[in-house]
Amino acid sequence: MNSNLFDNALKESKINICDYTSFTILDKIGESNSGYVEKAFWKSHGRIIALKSLKVEMDLNENIIREFVAELQTLHEISEEHHPHILQFYGIAKDNKERYFLIFQHADSNLRDYLKENFEKLTWNDKIDMATEIVMGLIHLHEGRKRIIHQELHSMNILVHENRMLIADFCIPKWKRESTNTTSHGIPAYMDPRYLANHKYELDAKSNVYSFGVMLWEISSGRPPFKSLKGRDEITYQIFAGKRETPIEGTPEPYIQLYSRCWDDDPDKRPEIQEALEDLRAIKKSGILDNLPAEHKTNTKNLPKDYKSVSPISDQKNVKFLDQMESSEQIEINKSGLINDEHFKLISKWINKTPPKSGIISKRFAQIKPKVKQKHDFKLLVRGSRDGFLPATFHEKCDNKGPTLTRSPK
Repeated sequence: MNSNLFDNALKESKINICDYTSFTILDKIGESNSGYVEKAFWKSHGRIIALKSLKVEMDLNENIIREFVAELQTLHEISEEHHPHILQFYGIAKDNKERYFLIFQHADSNLRDYLKENFEKLTWNDKIDMATEIVMGLIHLHEGRKRIIHQELHSMNILVHENRMLIADFCIPKWKRESTNTTSHGIPAYMDPRYLANHKYELDAKSNVYSFGVMLWEISSGRPPFKSLKGRDEITYQIFAGKRETPIEGTPEPYIQLYSRCWDDDPDKRPEIQEALEDLRAIKKSGILDNLPAEHKTNTKNLPKDYKSVSPISDQKNVKFLDQMESSEQIEINKSGLINDEHFKLISKWINKTPPKSGIISKRFAQIKPKVKQKHDFKLLVRGSRDGFLPATFHEKCDNKGPTLTRSPK
């Protein structure tokens, strides 16, 4: 980056500029393609903070640099409002190697890791409180002076400090957003399906409501959405097909209804963010959480022991995907009837007829050149893909009775 242009733009802003020597580095706490994060002690302020390295392209022009500084200025102004559920931005630091670092409030963890480490101890009152804090932060972003729409809302951008939820990474530079696309930017499981289908789709408040709905399910389950699926393409296809995660047994019905509305494919059917807050408060006040059976007041204990190995997806009409898991008889499967790569072209013809028109899915099948022509009856497959099968039904209809579709990553 042209450091002189960047320095000049910073001086014209109200952003705090600090010397890197003001900090004592304690530990590196994270690293990604976009840079790394260090835990540090801010000597002059007597507090622990996080330093996030600033990794940008070297050839950015003056206009892009000014746009980026404007984003930082927005961060600064929002932080001046000191909302309890928005991560605080303190300024920017520069070291003697011309490297820049963003200075943020330090947090202990992110929501995904927090759930992984603490889920067994969380009550439903705790979960409702967590969801309420997140939605309060979103309301502040949406309805505040800056009218911010979070561009990458997911559980790793919700930080947790002393059990308090903090929304982070809500200002992504425009140049960075435009230089990426749906195949490399964001996490598909949390993204508005309209954006997945067309990465030029402009995210709005209802897009954030969709992402929030996915996080509501994650809070109820303690695990990331679509954990059993492998690869971005597979998750994207399932979302295009209308699939959503299955409600966890013991989840209060009003909570299920809320996140089901939030992640509706039609933005007009999703609730307003303020309405989501009101629904959460109503659940808390209703007393329904106190009336839950003892085994459901914390985590779900009476799911099948191997539920994590089961594909959790179902469409919204089939919310009882796991009902018969314990009674599903596992029998030896005759592998001679498995459909192989030679038949995938036939299957891809059906896939290409589905409403979403995305090259992400079709590219995988376009490379397959079958050696033989063989007809198969895919009525069972099509109906199962459309309506969703209970595991017991799948085994009853498919085991040793005909071709079974198997699919592995290429």
